Amino acid sequence: MVTLFFCLAIGLVLASILKLVSARYTNDHALNRLEWGYPVLEAGVEEAMTHLHDDFSPTANGWTAGTLNGVSV
Repeated sequence: MVTLFFCLAIGLVLASILKLVSARYTNDHALNRLEWGYPVLEAGVEEAMTHLHDDFSPTANGWTAGTLNGVSV
């Protein structure tokens, strides 16, 4: 009986450790994916701010008007 309770206690401790490690890995992995997107976000904002500051007309970069569902955009 003592051996059974001892094995049960060890099993609970190991299961708790496994759950903790799994949760930490999941959280760390999600945070890393978020951090990998920051350079792309920063580059996009910088590009937009440059266009807002330097471009005086929509055709300044060689852009042309197009149509979307029959509406000129």
